[in-house]
Amino acid sequence: FRKIETSGKPWVSAINGTCMGGAFEMSLACHGRVAADSDKVRMALPEVKIGIFPGAGGTQRVPRLTDQQQALQMLTTGQNLTPQKAKSMGLIHEIAEPKKLVEAAKAMIRNGLKPVAPWDEKGFKLPGGPIYS
Repeated sequence: FRKIETSGKPWVSAINGTCMGGAFEMSLACHGRVAADSDKVRMALPEVKIGIFPGAGGTQRVPRLTDQQQALQMLTTGQNLTPQKAKSMGLIHEIAEPKKLVEAAKAMIRNGLKPVAPWDEKGFKLPGGPIYS
């Protein structure tokens, strides 16, 4: 997934249903994320429920996008997130009507989405401060 982050072109994930495990980790590697405003949309990293940790970058990307307490809670419980919760945590950027999901994703690119992950920018700081603080 690192090649998505460093390709030099903006990538947007349009989430319109169950987006868990590796699918959510791939989504987190994209530069932008938009989810449909639907009760059917759920995001999670549920691997911990069977005794393993997410292995495709979720343990690295989640703590870089949200504060450490929420990241730790998500990674150790495998909790499902609604689009509203994911947006409040900073894990997705937008929520769109289901019929306008793809258009919203395309608009993110047209509106100048930077093709760089936040942690690849000079001066990046973890949300909420370092984990040891």
